[in-house]
Amino acid sequence: MKNKILITIFLSALLCSNLDEIRSEYNNGLYDIAYKNILDFITTNNSDPNGFALASKIVLSLDSLGKSNEYLTKAIDLDKTNEDFRKQWQKLDSLRVSLKEANRKLDSGLISEAIILYESIIDKNPDLAMSYFRLGRIYYSENNLDDAVYYFRKAVDINPFNSIYNNYITNIAKKLAKEGNDIYRRKDYDNAITKYIQSTKIDPNYTEAFYRASKAYYMLGDYENAKWNLESGLKSNSNHVQSLKLLGDIDSKEGNYEKALDWYLKSVKANSNYHIAHYALGKTYYNLQNYTSALSSLNNTILIDPTYAKAYELIGIIEKTNGNLENAITNFKLAVEYDEKAYVVNYRLASVLNEIENYSEAKKAAKACIDIKRKYAAAWYELGISEKHLGNKAASKIAFKEASKDRKWKESALYEIKMLEKGS
Repeated sequence: MKNKILITIFLSALLCSNLDEIRSEYNNGLYDIAYKNILDFITTNNSDPNGFALASKIVLSLDSLGKSNEYLTKAIDLDKTNEDFRKQWQKLDSLRVSLKEANRKLDSGLISEAIILYESIIDKNPDLAMSYFRLGRIYYSENNLDDAVYYFRKAVDINPFNSIYNNYITNIAKKLAKEGNDIYRRKDYDNAITKYIQSTKIDPNYTEAFYRASKAYYMLGDYENAKWNLESGLKSNSNHVQSLKLLGDIDSKEGNYEKALDWYLKSVKANSNYHIAHYALGKTYYNLQNYTSALSSLNNTILIDPTYAKAYELIGIIEKTNGNLENAITNFKLAVEYDEKAYVVNYRLASVLNEIENYSEAKKAAKACIDIKRKYAAAWYELGISEKHLGNKAASKIAFKEASKDRKWKESALYEIKMLEKGS
């Protein structure tokens, strides 16, 4: 008999110890751990009312009002004389009624009254995340984003285990960034930046907003602020390929090709299928006169996107530099095939065709360029060369006269006109 009493005392002490540990977890805001442990406790000790009463508090902090009521009802059933449980239930019922009334006012369009009621609920239940969240959602629907974010953050602080609260904050950041995108498309970069910065302040982990702000700063030529925002965004997502690539673009603009190379290499490492970064890498190798590496990167570009005209153009330029004129022609033709408005490529094609004395094809390429860009002097000059060798002196003279209107081509064009007149 004595042993049974000792065992009972030991088990009771053990149960109390377990509950104390769970209560400590709950008091320290470790609701997810406390919830897991209290479930284990009430499953094993389904006749202990204190376990169910504590479970009610834990799930309420996790914003489950229905479960809280269920567990508390079970606690009262197990200990009908416990006044603390009944007081806890009265408070819970009062909360339920208040939340229902606030929701009814909201559904009736009584926004101000609903806000006042939610504020009252928060005053009485300052540790209840759902009240802050619901109030934040009202402000969100009213497009009062500052107050919405304030209350969503309060909800997250109290209950960080409900991802919905953080999602709302992220959605507001995305909403502002989207507004920034619309403004950016109108080339109003300053006002676009304002929206992007608002977005980053709301969600400091939203790398995309930092990138968008940087792009706007880049367009304004403010490389310092562009870099700062890119570096800030990369703290949250170090593999954001567009940010890595844009950092390379900035260094490239400033003539720091070696630094640019490092950023582009990081970008393609982060996403080997990002063809634009491969192209930028190839262009940088070209600027460093490393043509072998440039061709390798450019070939990677067209493996990923076989229609990327810029890559074919730069391959053509390198092949021409290397003296591989037929390869240059092939790539220039591919470039204009995939970009019909690439007038400069048509000029380059005309130049190489003239060089190999294919004047009739050079004439077509030069005219294709002029059809797109009427005043492009370089194409007029190449057309003059083609017409001269085809025996069309009058047409050649007209072409050279057009070329001479540009100061860069004036001297060469006037010389050709002089030679034509001398020859006639």
